[in-house]
Amino acid sequence: MLAVYGADRPGLVARVAEVLAAHQVNITDLESRVIGEPEPVYAMHYEVQVPPSTIETVRAALLSLAAELAVEISMHPDEADVL
Repeated sequence: MLAVYGADRPGLVARVAEVLAAHQVNITDLESRVIGEPEPVYAMHYEVQVPPSTIETVRAALLSLAAELAVEISMHPDEADVL
């Protein structure tokens, strides 16, 4: 699971997807919405499949992107769905 929080701007989703694609990460689900007041925050939650050998490289690339875009990005294992 990948979470991104920050100010909305054109190209934000594209920049995150670009970094993920460059590291062979597959996006299997994406939810986004604007939350909070008086200063709204754009929230994106990605469900992703990260090749196990690249987890730390992907994490570093996302942290670099977060600093560049002034957003918060966190990555953690997803909980298994129970049917």
